[in-house]
Amino acid sequence: MRAVEALFLFLLTGFGLSFLLALGERDWFHCYAHVGTDRPPLPSIWAEGELMLVILETLTPPFGHPMLFVLHFGAGIAFATYWLRHPRRPLLIAYSVFAGLSLFTLLPPSSEHGCDPTGTGGFYTLTFLTLAGITLALAGAYIPKWIQRS
Repeated sequence: MRAVEALFLFLLTGFGLSFLLALGERDWFHCYAHVGTDRPPLPSIWAEGELMLVILETLTPPFGHPMLFVLHFGAGIAFATYWLRHPRRPLLIAYSVFAGLSLFTLLPPSSEHGCDPTGTGGFYTLTFLTLAGITLALAGAYIPKWIQRS
């Protein structure tokens, strides 16, 4: 059962980050396409053809390059690895903090860009979130042990 839970954490982290970044990319494309004009509202994700674009933008980037895979799934790998052998409650708290940090950083999607040619800066954001996730996973796995020893 722990292995299934660890796999869920791994997949949720990687594809969750990719989905949030895809929403930001979608918003940036729309914003940049209408620079200098009265920007129409962003179509609903449920509008015809919109959902498939977001799904493709969610599924393809993590597999486009090995470094992108590591950045999308790195935090998930750390959480899943520690989930298999360490107490669950501290890791769940650490994962909740990571999820909150990710949501705070990547939502709303319009906060990821400035409607300019530089794009969303997703690589830097993803690097920050991956390092933060790995650090939180380490903290969730080892801080409770250090506290028990003292």
